[in-house]
Amino acid sequence: MSAKHPLLGGHPIKHWKRSTRRRFGARPESHDLLVVLLGIRGRMRYLIDGEVVSFERGTLLFAHAGQAHVLLSETRNFDMWVVLASEPALVAEGLPPFTLPEGRARGPRRIAEAGCSELEQLAQGLAETVGDSVRYDGLRYWLARAWVLWQETDPESGARLHPALEHAILAMKADLTLDAKELARKAGIRPETLGRLFRTQMGESLVGFRNRARLEAVDRIVEGQNDYTLTEAALDAGFGSYTQFFRVFRALRGMAPHAYYRDDREDFHE
Repeated sequence: MSAKHPLLGGHPIKHWKRSTRRRFGARPESHDLLVVLLGIRGRMRYLIDGEVVSFERGTLLFAHAGQAHVLLSETRNFDMWVVLASEPALVAEGLPPFTLPEGRARGPRRIAEAGCSELEQLAQGLAETVGDSVRYDGLRYWLARAWVLWQETDPESGARLHPALEHAILAMKADLTLDAKELARKAGIRPETLGRLFRTQMGESLVGFRNRARLEAVDRIVEGQNDYTLTEAALDAGFGSYTQFFRVFRALRGMAPHAYYRDDREDFHE
């Protein structure tokens, strides 16, 4: 094997399914690793280099070293395969550089169902494989195959965000209690302008976007904190009261919170 990378736990390539190892950053991250994402279920919105892209089943993205990226929002059932690789190690092994000539679109592409199923099954099989050497060889093949499928697919264009809107979204992710005036002040624009940017570039109101973000925060708390009540989860996610949380939840998800989470948490109480 090639030189190992400390961020990969001593391995040049690692992979996992998001549902087994969730991370929720509030700020874009960039590093010296190749990040490959394959959506397999649900939907999410991803911010990469100031551009918002949508993910669903079959969406495949190669994010190269230095590209800043962060998850903005996701449906509760969203899942994807994540592959991290040390680019110097890949080059040393004779794999392609996974780069395109200047000017060629680099964003996500939605590959055909057959290709998605092929990569999904291979990733699952490798996750169950015992033996680093076999898994490493398999992941090298996975990356090479994913790159072929990505290149064979037409690019999808994302939406370039206004810098003030990007600043406001990241501020909101860091603190879901901020209201429109506070977000606008942090973004350096008027609240009316910020509201218009949300509607035109995100396709929904600022309040709607924030409510969805807060509900997703409740989902994460429910998943990770077994001793939380729904009221505690709602308050920690930025809702002013359980009543507000309940009203928003019913409006957006069509049922009561307790019923929605019942399958996962039989002992959950309000």
